[in-house]
Amino acid sequence: MSIFKWLTTFLIVIIASLGGFLYYSFKIEPYQVKVVEYVSIKDKEAEDEIKVVQFSDVHIKEDFIHKNLEEAVNKITCKN
Repeated sequence: MSIFKWLTTFLIVIIASLGGFLYYSFKIEPYQVKVVEYVSIKDKEAEDEIKVVQFSDVHIKEDFIHKNLEEAVNKITCKN
């Protein structure tokens, strides 16, 4: 394989990888909600149960509209 073909192939792979990374970063990952089960904390003397939820890494921007935030909050509240 000549050096020109190798370099061309290498550049195509790098550009395709960068394009895939950017697409994932801006179009897929921001809309994923990762739900992790939580540990329930219960006071032995009280009948009430306390539930702790961490909702973080939310970046409200032009393409992450109010509806997307509402869907994420609904997913959290459905776990109760």
